[in-house]
Amino acid sequence: MLVAIACSPVPDGHDHWTVRMIQSKLVEMGGVAHMGRGTVHNVMKKMNLNPGNESSGVSLEKLT
Repeated sequence: MLVAIACSPVPDGHDHWTVRMIQSKLVEMGGVAHMGRGTVHNVMKKMNLNPGNESSGVSLEKLT
């Protein structure tokens, strides 16, 4: 769920996902009751994701 959020389009008014925004979205979607920002950060680090990096998402060009 975290990866899906990090790779999804950014909310209006923002140019990239932040750890805090991902944390809030996880709770909002009901994936978890609570998850600390440090946990989100650590999971993203282990998966080599960077919410501010456009190349961390799925590229449709790579799928075709």
